[in-house]
Amino acid sequence: APVGEQIIAPEVARAVADAIRAVVSEGTAKRVKTAFKMSDGTIIAVGGKTGTGDQRFEVFGAGGRVIESRFVNRSATFVFNIGERFFGSMTAYVHGPEAGKYDFTSALPVQLLTALAPSLMPLIEPPKVAGAKECIR
Repeated sequence: APVGEQIIAPEVARAVADAIRAVVSEGTAKRVKTAFKMSDGTIIAVGGKTGTGDQRFEVFGAGGRVIESRFVNRSATFVFNIGERFFGSMTAYVHGPEAGKYDFTSALPVQLLTALAPSLMPLIEPPKVAGAKECIR
């Protein structure tokens, strides 16, 4: 197998990893903190970044007063990693004037990932097969 090349300084990579794990352990994505557990009960560390967008087109009049406003779209995203191997992104998105009828934040994709965790665990930790040898990389 080809040898990987480290392109980010280790201290920078560590700082980023700590920051995105803090979003889950202390910040806006806390609800997914314990969602991924190994069969032995070990919690798999999750890191991520949340973001919410409420884009509107606004026309301003004299004195900075808004004289027209229309919804362009609404979005909420959670970009995440699960342990050292798995990563992904979830986005809730509503386009156009209908966006004004919705009021959601990045908590929506975070909750969706939390709800999907039990279904994802067989992919993250495949069941042990009797008599199979463990492969160490």
